[in-house]
Amino acid sequence: MALAQKKKKRTAAKPRAAQRKLRMTYRQVLARVRALSPADRERLRAELEKQPRVYILKPDLSPEAVRRGQQMAAEIRQELAAQVTGTLEETMIELRGRSWMS
Repeated sequence: MALAQKKKKRTAAKPRAAQRKLRMTYRQVLARVRALSPADRERLRAELEKQPRVYILKPDLSPEAVRRGQQMAAEIRQELAAQVTGTLEETMIELRGRSWMS
């Protein structure tokens, strides 16, 4: 009887493990794409073409851009200094109420 209870506990734990997000490596993704049928590959390629492309640009290091960045940083510092901030405990109590304390 104890063995049957252990099996029930193990099967109950499986759904939680299945809910976790799986992190796949590039090689795993590539292997799964290669396993697709040619029609599915074309459909996947068409879906990916709809996505906007990502471009990485070098930062603008001109003196004007540096001045704008420093000015924006000063404005953000002023905004943050004007706000009343507390500790993490105070913030969590404010957001969640008494449940944070118990």
